Amino acid sequence: MPLQPSKVQAQTATRVLVASPSALLRQGLRHLARLAPSLAVIGECGRTDELLASVGQSRPDVLLLDQDLTEGRDVTLLRELLSHYPRLRVVVLLAGEPPDDYLGRAAAAGAAGFVLRQADPSLLVKAIRAVASGRPWIQRELTSRLIQDYVRVTTPVPTDMPTGLSPRQRELLVLLAQGLRNRDIAQQLGLSEKTVKAHLTAVFRKLGVSSRVGAACYAVSQGLCDQAMDGVKGRPTMAARTP
Repeated sequence: MPLQPSKVQAQTATRVLVASPSALLRQGLRHLARLAPSLAVIGECGRTDELLASVGQSRPDVLLLDQDLTEGRDVTLLRELLSHYPRLRVVVLLAGEPPDDYLGRAAAAGAAGFVLRQADPSLLVKAIRAVASGRPWIQRELTSRLIQDYVRVTTPVPTDMPTGLSPRQRELLVLLAQGLRNRDIAQQLGLSEKTVKAHLTAVFRKLGVSSRVGAACYAVSQGLCDQAMDGVKGRPTMAARTP
């Protein structure tokens, strides 16, 4: 169901569509704009069979997708959505402890963010802003689980077998895993954003991943970020930040 944000919001704000079978949750999320005027909730959907049409009608920048709408375990809907709308950024809302491998399968399907439903609303606002700007965002409590799941559900690339990444591509991969946007990477390395995007496209192809989340999971699971930080261990390198 489309909603009507103000004319100013519609022109300047990040457009958000809320998808959940829970009317109560949808009602609560309508008020995100009160926390962040830069966000506009422009529609909502409560049924799986209506979601594809709702996205096509409202054309959001970010979709807040309740895990319950995907029947808990299935990521087919997510994959179908992103095949039709590849520029859509999806934040998955999790009811609690996700089923085995769900995070990994959702990340492999193209989800850009993961937030627990009981999280503070300010975290959800941060997640929306991050994915809208092209960065992955994973709530801190989910980071380790996501990496473990992703490694299990994707074909691992052995560390002793070259992936074909050039030193520059490896450098870009580490910066991506640390949560930097293409613009930030370009500034840090003295490259154009177009060059960074081309390098990352090649990186995704060589690693067999389809999203920044997948590339970041690979970098962290292979210890590339630890190597870049001269052996400093245990520091979160993905954009999985909380206050």
